[in-house]
Amino acid sequence: MSGHTPGPWNPQSESKPLRIVGSDGSVICDAYRYNSGVEISGAANSRLLSSAPCLLAVLQEIVEY
Repeated sequence: MSGHTPGPWNPQSESKPLRIVGSDGSVICDAYRYNSGVEISGAANSRLLSSAPCLLAVLQEIVEY
């Protein structure tokens, strides 16, 4: 598995597009809002992306169990 930027990752709600930043201030990604027939919220996407380090840690614990 390749390395990743350690968490926590935090959405910056005041930025447009919504930016996800690491604990060291590095930019992880930008979450854009698209409308393809169904309204998809950029804010919801950014919260999901921000939870990735926590989800990874939980999955690793499950695998080790």
